[in-house]
Amino acid sequence: MEAHRKNIIRDWYEQYGDDLYRSMCAAARNTEDAKEISQEAFLKVALRVMKDEDATEIKNPKAFIYRVAYNELYKRYNKQKHEIHLKSILINHTFRLIEEITPEKEVLSKEEYAIVQQAIHTLPQKQKQVFLLSREENLPHKEIGKKLGIQTVSVKRHIIRALAAIRGVRKEYKDG
Repeated sequence: MEAHRKNIIRDWYEQYGDDLYRSMCAAARNTEDAKEISQEAFLKVALRVMKDEDATEIKNPKAFIYRVAYNELYKRYNKQKHEIHLKSILINHTFRLIEEITPEKEVLSKEEYAIVQQAIHTLPQKQKQVFLLSREENLPHKEIGKKLGIQTVSVKRHIIRALAAIRGVRKEYKDG
């Protein structure tokens, strides 16, 4: 039975492969994409035929193969369109951020960063350890607790207090 299915797939490829490729070339307007889409379509069809006994009785294999191919084409171009859109948003956002950077803002940012670093270093020792493990090493609360021999609730409390202290210092800096 498996040999019979392989023969069906080979026959379909010989019958429809070239025409499918030409159709994909026209639709994709890119021979490399057309080749990949055609191959992917036949691979999916082959997997379906090998897995599903009823697939060998497909009444219109050409329509079935073309439908699989056009779905693949649609998925590929929809994904590319979405990626292009996201890239354009990112590029526009980055350019806006760059345009907003002025020498004055850069100096203020460096000053604020130094003040925040100083605030972190003046935290009580345990708070400072917890905060740095959380923010700089990105450890989960549970892991920080194990590492320092404290409960997860205590870890959360230390982080909340550290953040409050840092916010207070930043507020003072911004207020003036």
